Amino acid sequence: MRSESTEPLRVRLVRASDTLHWYATRLFGSLVVLLLTVDAVVNNWSLNNFLGGGFFFLTPVGGIGAAYELDTEYSFGHGRAIANLSDVGYWMTNVSVSHLVTKSKHMYTFTAGEFALTPSTDLCPIFQGTYSALAGSSIRLALADDAISFYRGHAMDHFFTNDQTVNLATRGMSSADLFSLGYVPGRTSVDKRFTTPFTVANTSQLQHLVVPYFRIYTYNFCTGCTPITELGFSRCNLTLAYSDANQTLRVDSSAFVPGSTYKLGVTMANSVVGVVSLVAKLAAIMLGIAGFFASRRTVQWFEVDPSTPDSVIAKVLRTVAPKYFPFPSHALSYDMFCYNSDVFVFLYAFSVLLDLQNCLLYVGRINVYNAHVPQALPLLTTLSLSCRLLWVNCAILKVCKILWNLVVHAEYNGQSNVMTFFNFSSVTYLYLSAVLLFFIPAFVEYDNSVAMDLPKSVESLDGLRVEVVHGSYMRVAVSILYLLLLNVFAVTVIDHAINYKYWSTLRNNSLTRQTVYNSSSILCDYLPPLENHKDGVTTTTSIRARRLSTLQWFFMSHLTCFGLPAKDLYVKKKKTMLVKTARNLMAQSAEPTTAIEEEAAEELFTIVQDGDRVIHLLDGSFAGVGSAAFNTRVLRNAPMTIR
Repeated sequence: MRSESTEPLRVRLVRASDTLHWYATRLFGSLVVLLLTVDAVVNNWSLNNFLGGGFFFLTPVGGIGAAYELDTEYSFGHGRAIANLSDVGYWMTNVSVSHLVTKSKHMYTFTAGEFALTPSTDLCPIFQGTYSALAGSSIRLALADDAISFYRGHAMDHFFTNDQTVNLATRGMSSADLFSLGYVPGRTSVDKRFTTPFTVANTSQLQHLVVPYFRIYTYNFCTGCTPITELGFSRCNLTLAYSDANQTLRVDSSAFVPGSTYKLGVTMANSVVGVVSLVAKLAAIMLGIAGFFASRRTVQWFEVDPSTPDSVIAKVLRTVAPKYFPFPSHALSYDMFCYNSDVFVFLYAFSVLLDLQNCLLYVGRINVYNAHVPQALPLLTTLSLSCRLLWVNCAILKVCKILWNLVVHAEYNGQSNVMTFFNFSSVTYLYLSAVLLFFIPAFVEYDNSVAMDLPKSVESLDGLRVEVVHGSYMRVAVSILYLLLLNVFAVTVIDHAINYKYWSTLRNNSLTRQTVYNSSSILCDYLPPLENHKDGVTTTTSIRARRLSTLQWFFMSHLTCFGLPAKDLYVKKKKTMLVKTARNLMAQSAEPTTAIEEEAAEELFTIVQDGDRVIHLLDGSFAGVGSAAFNTRVLRNAPMTIR
């Protein structure tokens, strides 16, 4: 009695768990699609530049034509004028000012949000110093400081050694001292500040003013490379002391105004690389949408016609506009299509890698100001940018499958045990691999955490070279690659450890073998569940004819098939024919009812590939099922059992 009462409860709990898992994966899938949409619209550099919100930040340089004219427009801090910059610093300033003033087509300029300031993000103390001034007249203060940032070690060094605490550089060290401690130059920066006009009273008493200011912070990651700029606007609480005898104004203190905000803007290079990245992303999205809509119809079963060669154009058209029946098909969801289609994954991952530095720079700038007082919209923006790398994870597994098939060529489908580790059993583990991606910007900061700035006040910066490979983002590229690989394969190991029995059964069915071992597919969610056949030996799966027909199109048009033959197919076919012949002889001598029972036996189908990477359907006798015969099943949407 107890087993009878508990068995239905266990079944209900399992069913409820499966239902909850299905809704959870659909929810996460919808969230990722939302982030993809946000990324395509909100994080579109061209669109943001077209909207023109960033051109507000050209205000302080709007009345000049070149950087040297700034010295006549503003009262610069003593020793901190444009003329005091290093040669490279002056060139960077001139380039950034020219791009802003002329609204250069070679540079994107846009706003990145408005953030509440805290003592941790106080940008005002830099104004402290002495300036030339005349009492009673309108004055605009300015300053320009350039420096080279030196870095030492990488994330692995920080984690396994004590380089974050031993032999650290100190302020005032020369470049020779920094080199001797293992530091290398990785970034050149010029920090420029410009206040709006204000009037100084002719008094010896301290004056307290809240003064708005603009920031133009220019930097690059190799000497002579096109500089990019962080733009800003905020307010500072200045404590001023005026000397009429010397006609100087001393800023004794400068602090942020409680409750004030910081308007953030950025510039990014509009290069050929950026254009290619944008085109690849748009192409991926358009092809993804077109391909998904095509998968919502029952695609006709493809059969090679030897008399009609298949052209490249025909293959390309088949990916988005195949021949189909007027019947719906639910073979793939949109998120599953985007994660598993070679066309979408490789195009989108390619666009992400081309734009990766801009992405990390943008996320890094936002995180600096959003970390202390988080806001929903900037957080959604950074999440959508970090989510881009999800398709890099997919591309890593696909590339590994394709390379493994080329380098270690298996003799038959299902032979390679390693190939299974380049797959996820469900999209849940793909989402698990995405968790670490949100910490990539923090990882970049950690990799560059052992740093020291060398300002021009310590020594001349002319003659110091920042090499591309040592740039503060390029130097992190290898560490990020290692992190991505470690992340992906750690999750696949966890997946295989938890779902060991599931993975061991996949090689026992011809449809799942095509997915895991004989194609570049990396997910198994879209496959029907496996069952043990009543013969106790065969592993089968039930699938409707319309769904199977659409899956054949997806495999041959959106995945890379490897063309591995089924193991011992000829032997199995010969054995089946002998058994069938023996049964026919027995049926002829048996009663008519027995023959009818034999004819009504369930037929088991097999999915195979030939050397031309064409997927075929074999019947119970391992004979090929033609498209005409299969289409009759499609019309009835007949259930089919695949062994």
